[in-house]
Amino acid sequence: MYINVYLLSNFQFMRTLITNSSCIFIIILSNLSLNGVAQQLTPEDYKRAVSFMPNNIINKHIFNLNIQPLWSYDSSGFAYIKIDKAGRSFEFYDLGDGKVKPLFDVKQLVKVLADSLQTKLKPDRFTFSGGKVINKNTITFRAGNKMWMANLLNYELTQIKTQNSNEFEERSPDGKWLAYVKEYDLFLKSLETGAVRKLSNDGTRLFQYGTEDYT
Repeated sequence: MYINVYLLSNFQFMRTLITNSSCIFIIILSNLSLNGVAQQLTPEDYKRAVSFMPNNIINKHIFNLNIQPLWSYDSSGFAYIKIDKAGRSFEFYDLGDGKVKPLFDVKQLVKVLADSLQTKLKPDRFTFSGGKVINKNTITFRAGNKMWMANLLNYELTQIKTQNSNEFEERSPDGKWLAYVKEYDLFLKSLETGAVRKLSNDGTRLFQYGTEDYT
């Protein structure tokens, strides 16, 4: 089975079904029981049912259930992470010509990053944590507890300072608001009054706001 999902008109249904993993397990076992009332369930039946649990299907048979666009600061387009059986790739949709292009060469970027951190890194483990797209040629991201800016024309890395120690917090450009993730959901706090507003109610362990994916 190979399912690649990009546009999800039924996203909420899939999200609810997969999040409630116990439902899948019960449905499969019930189906097995109904197909053979007098037949006892075997270890193979349980094994087959377990194979449909979220950890065994997400990003293995079902892909791209939680695509989160990263809009560029210059409004020229947005980036996103695409996952398939070959691995993950980082794409950029250019609003100027309506074409999807690679945002960067992950192997080349990780090589430069490994040299800067003086450590070994695997390209397939790069997650673009805390990533931002300034424009199609410039990105920022977090790695090795540091923030970096990358020039994608020559893959030059520059370490930058950040005021936020929490990668799941983001201050507004005018300094009046703070967006952050708490207990899987998204919150907005006024730094002038201290008032907090909850912006989402459907975050879960597998679908946490503020993350790129859930491998």
